[in-house]
Amino acid sequence: MKKMFLAAAASASLLVSLSSCSPEIKIKANADESVEISFRTGFSKSASMTIKSIAGIPEDKPLFEPSDMSTFLLNAGATGVGARTPSETKVEASGTIKKLGSSAFRATDILSLGTNSILDKKNGSSLSLTLGPKEIRKLYALLDDDSKAYLDTMMIPALIGEEMGESEYQLLLSAMYGPSFADELVNGNVTILLESPNGKKTKIAEKLGKILTATEEQKWSVKW
Repeated sequence: MKKMFLAAAASASLLVSLSSCSPEIKIKANADESVEISFRTGFSKSASMTIKSIAGIPEDKPLFEPSDMSTFLLNAGATGVGARTPSETKVEASGTIKKLGSSAFRATDILSLGTNSILDKKNGSSLSLTLGPKEIRKLYALLDDDSKAYLDTMMIPALIGEEMGESEYQLLLSAMYGPSFADELVNGNVTILLESPNGKKTKIAEKLGKILTATEEQKWSVKW
């Protein structure tokens, strides 16, 4: 059960990080078409106790293991992978995808480069992040059964096939896991930073509830 939570809490750095509280994701495109990905995520102490109860993790055990975070990035094709836990309820991880176009991330249409070549000076280039119900379902399909089981407990609208607003989703989680956990998940913010090879940046800050209950895809890009 612990594996179930840990895989989910990091998956796609993008789907499953969104099932934690206030994640921070940084994605940087390089001139050689590689992409550096790093993220920090975690829960408050009270929310972590709820998650431990869901996942069957003993109260005296840490919520995250660096090795589990590293494994996720390695399986996604990353190199130079590193992970650490600054506290028992938080984790940081990073790695480099050498060829985004042939990686698991690109196959989901969530992360993409906007030209055939990152060196295409005439048309310019872009690094784009797309999130919506379709992308969430694609990421979900890539997970193992244990990770899917964790996300099933979060009742994410795109995964249960039911549209609902943020307040309705918060009420659902509150009924299942308590108001404190529901508030932390739905009203927490996800911060995403997209960076180009020449240092241009696009910073996104969105409520988790808005992303998890969206009925249409949202796309953000950095161009150079």
